[in-house]
Amino acid sequence: MDISFDAVKDPAERERLMSLPTSFVLPAGDVDLLREAAGRLLRESPDYQSLLREWGGSSRAGAGGAN
Repeated sequence: MDISFDAVKDPAERERLMSLPTSFVLPAGDVDLLREAAGRLLRESPDYQSLLREWGGSSRAGAGGAN
């Protein structure tokens, strides 16, 4: 399964996400952006949604985060 920022549809958001540094410390706004984008990418991923159906679960990523 491939989930990556390449799948973010908005070019400006994709560029911002791709330009974030690899770091253990990020500003709160960047963390919020990453969590929201991760949740959206999981909700939009046919492979992930298929896996959830196969396991009989539901997506918790719909609540604004990739939980």
